[in-house]
Amino acid sequence: MTVLLPCTMSGFLLPPHLIYCGKTNKCHPNIILPPGWDIHHTESHWSTEDTMLHFIESVLVPYVQSTRERLGLEKDHFAVVLFKVFTAQRCDSVLQLLEKI
Repeated sequence: MTVLLPCTMSGFLLPPHLIYCGKTNKCHPNIILPPGWDIHHTESHWSTEDTMLHFIESVLVPYVQSTRERLGLEKDHFAVVLFKVFTAQRCDSVLQLLEKI
């Protein structure tokens, strides 16, 4: 399993992104996880372009939108996302989606 543990610069922990090894949702754990946890799978359990897009749409976008709203910021106020240099985190589709946040 691969786990992405996102946090904000202020130290707030966002819901984790868990990637299980398998081809279908049947590889996901048969337990109830806390609300908001982002569960996904790949054949290798490694992060991929698809899993990163899923994570951004499921975790980052809702967080950024709710934070802007809570702080009274404009909907297009910039947000900064820092990733390590991993191929799935810097592919064109991921960067394009991040630009739209």
